[in-house]
Order: sequence, then structure tokens, then C-alpha cells
Amino acid sequence: MPRPSPSLLPPFSRPESRVAIRRVSKYEADLGAVLFETLSEFDLPVRGKTILLKPNLVGLDPLGMMNTHPAVIAAVRESFLRLGAAQVMVGDGPAMDRDTQAVLESIRLREFAGKLSNFFVDLNVDDLERVPLKTQASRLRELYSKNWLSEDRPYWLPNVLVRYDTLAREMQEKIIAVRQAAAQFDTQKTLPPPQQLGFFLFPDVK
Repeated sequence: MPRPSPSLLPPFSRPESRVAIRRVSKYEADLGAVLFETLSEFDLPVRGKTILLKPNLVGLDPLGMMNTHPAVIAAVRESFLRLGAAQVMVGDGPAMDRDTQAVLESIRLREFAGKLSNFFVDLNVDDLERVPLKTQASRLRELYSKNWLSEDRPYWLPNVLVRYDTLAREMQEKIIAVRQAAAQFDTQKTLPPPQQLGFFLFPDVK
């Protein structure tokens, strides 16, 4: 029996991946040169292909702690073009601040990468085609729906999924808040109060 392709294996069964770690002292460094040199070592089959870069654009971020730095986005896009990619798009759908254009303006991506209409895709509003993941690693919501329909009436399912989606969004927001708190501690050696992060200490009840 032929061995399945690595792309169809669950993450914990895949062979080890090659990883490169490079150090730069600041974002003003020649990131394009560093990234191009690093990516060239992997012999990626990108020539003539369309590449989608998915940075982390979460929301308005005046302190510059949670969004991918625009210099990195521009440098990665430039590197893939130099490697022969026919087209390199950048796309994301911010979850916390749904005004994607405001988020892009706040990180000044246009100043680093040029006219955004030429390559940026707002995944919150663009025409999308649903494609199941080969590893089926993120089917929790679908599995929940399937199990519900096997035991309960279908017309209640949308109401249940709204609560499910809300809980998932709240958990994601809490993860982001904790990451921001960690970044704040790294730079300022202070932490926000736990209540600000959604953590509360309940008094002992005797």
C-alpha cells in the first residue's frame, strides 16, 4: 500500500520541517535581502505561481504589538517576486476591528509596499470559495453541527451556532489580549489588571 502524501498526514505524523531563524537588529534593516537569501535556501517551487501571504492583521494597534510589521510584509512579498512568482497577493480579515482599511492605514502598509489595490485582498468581504482542509484539522464546528443534527431538530441549530461562534470569538480575543499583555511586560515591565484581560478572582464563599 503506498504511503500517503505528507500533505495528507495529520501534523503530529508528518516528517520534521526545515526551519530557518535569522536575526536582525531592527525593522529598518534590509529585510528584503535577508529574507530572499533565506528563502533561496529552501528551493521553493514558486516560479510562475500565484502566492497568497497571510500576515497577522488583528486590529488597530497604536503600540505596534500585535500586527505583522509592514516592513516584513513588504520584504516577504518582494522576496517571492524575486524568486519568480507570477503574482504575490496579501490577504487577511481582521477579527477585532472589521474596518480593514483603517487597520491598513494604522500600520502604514502603503508606505512600505506601494498601492494596495494592486495586491491586497480583504478576506472579510472578498468573494471566497470554501475549500475543505486536506488534514481536516479545523472541522470542530462542522462536527458539532453534524452531531447536533443527529440528535436534535435542525431549526434550532443556527441559534446554537451563534453562541458557539461568539464563544470562539471571545476566546480568540482573550488570547490576543494575553499576548498584548506579555508584550507590554517585555517592553514596560508592567501588566494590566487581570479584570482588563477578563480574569476575575471570586471571593471565597463559606
